[in-house]
Amino acid sequence: MSHIDQKRLQCCGNRRDFSTSELLPILLLCACVIAAGHHALGAQPPADESTTQAATADSDAGAPAGTTQAGTTQATTAAQDAPAAAKKPPVPVQREVINLLEQELQKDWDQFSTRENVPLNEVWQVVQVDSERHLICRGNPKGFLFTRRQYTDFELTFDWLYPKDPNGNSGVLVYTQNEPRLWPTSIQVQLHQPQAGALFATGDATSDKLFDAGITGRPGEWNSCRIVSQNGRLTVEINGQKAGQTEGCRPASGHIALQSEGSETHFRRLRLTVPLAKEEQHNTAEQQPPVSQPDLPPTSEKS
Repeated sequence: MSHIDQKRLQCCGNRRDFSTSELLPILLLCACVIAAGHHALGAQPPADESTTQAATADSDAGAPAGTTQAGTTQATTAAQDAPAAAKKPPVPVQREVINLLEQELQKDWDQFSTRENVPLNEVWQVVQVDSERHLICRGNPKGFLFTRRQYTDFELTFDWLYPKDPNGNSGVLVYTQNEPRLWPTSIQVQLHQPQAGALFATGDATSDKLFDAGITGRPGEWNSCRIVSQNGRLTVEINGQKAGQTEGCRPASGHIALQSEGSETHFRRLRLTVPLAKEEQHNTAEQQPPVSQPDLPPTSEKS
């Protein structure tokens, strides 16, 4: 036996003899443990990776159960990339244009007169002038011609003329209530030449805004008027110029009336643009795609 094989090792107060074959595996195991400890102490993860891992952990901790940051990002991206076709645009309100002089007066209109039992055609009469129908108001007795239907949102356009009196007087009553009196609750649009387009309340009507003074029309000539009503807001144009405006009208719905105020007055091209009834809009939408339209524009006339 060699000198090395006879070497003795003393451990824990007891003497034991270890051979080289027994000692070598133990030394190798110790060396591996020491090397692994040094590697663990000396190895640090890169700063960027550590920061990313921490941020991801914090983000995931605040997310709902079962949801990760990657899952949230994917869901958001999917929502943003949803096809535009899935988002239906608002359907524009469809409108119709009514020729208020196309039918017999008794079909669409009624009258109030300060004199009882006056025939309608004694004060108001439709006549054919070339290719147009004109409405002639004799001016007496005083009163007004009003639509049988009531309206809230509309556009009313027409021309008017005083053929005999340059200083003639008439007007349009909107939001007119069912009151049999000369000045029912309504908002009046003045057609008197020095103040054409001026607005003021009659009866119990009120408004949130002071009324405008109107403009001077063209005496002895045809003048044009455009009245737009939207949710109690009224705007008036005379011969293409802004003449009056008010809002917060109360009431904001009612009949439309033409006044008989002592002067012979001629009207022509009376057109009323109104929204279609909901069931009519539905039927029309099924037949053709809706077309976006500007604020109360004329479309096609009702036959």
